[in-house]
Amino acid sequence: MTLELNLRFPDAKHVIVRLGPDDDGSGGLPFTNPITEKDLHDLQWYVETYGAHSLGDPDDGEAKRISDQLPTWGKALFNAVFTERETQRRFNSFQDAETGYIWKFTVPDYLTVDDFESYTNELGSRVFEKWIDGIGFTQPEPGNEGNGTGAAVGHDVWSPDSPHFEGTIMETANVYDGDPTDIAGTKWIAWEIDLASVGVGLTNITTLTIGIEGGETGVVYVDAIRLTKP
Repeated sequence: MTLELNLRFPDAKHVIVRLGPDDDGSGGLPFTNPITEKDLHDLQWYVETYGAHSLGDPDDGEAKRISDQLPTWGKALFNAVFTERETQRRFNSFQDAETGYIWKFTVPDYLTVDDFESYTNELGSRVFEKWIDGIGFTQPEPGNEGNGTGAAVGHDVWSPDSPHFEGTIMETANVYDGDPTDIAGTKWIAWEIDLASVGVGLTNITTLTIGIEGGETGVVYVDAIRLTKP
């Protein structure tokens, strides 16, 4: 009989470990991804660019640097999953099993574009350094002058006392087709966009703009931008 250790990630912040078909599972335990954005970028380049063009003019030095990091990343991911007693106990039983055993990973059927959980108020990881607003920033260099709108993105816009509270005027390529009064609601609303209907090439999207038309002012909360299967 083959014993199966199943790791399921219901979302980016939790993991469920189950050992065999009779195990009810560990429940949703906290999970913090130890892989940084730069690590993910390097891994993407290694798999998609270096791997696909290895017969052309590959950067073997960069590829070796990244491949040397793979064991470190793997160990960090292992430790991130198996730090709780519940998961350690299941892994030990799995490892000690005399029967054959297999690993199985289950992940959500979507790709998270941005879950907005990794931003801090530290230089280099502030949200407005990625989501450019009308104010811009000077550090880290070379900075950004802003996008010319009245929008403000960042930790200091959540309070009406902020000097950057007013103004959210942008243009978007896809208009929300729900009830316009939804924007004044206090509950999260899922907005599903059929990318095939947007009318732009989908093979190399590098920017995404979110904004409100009509010259209104206030605060809009955005969370969990995901890319799902059709």
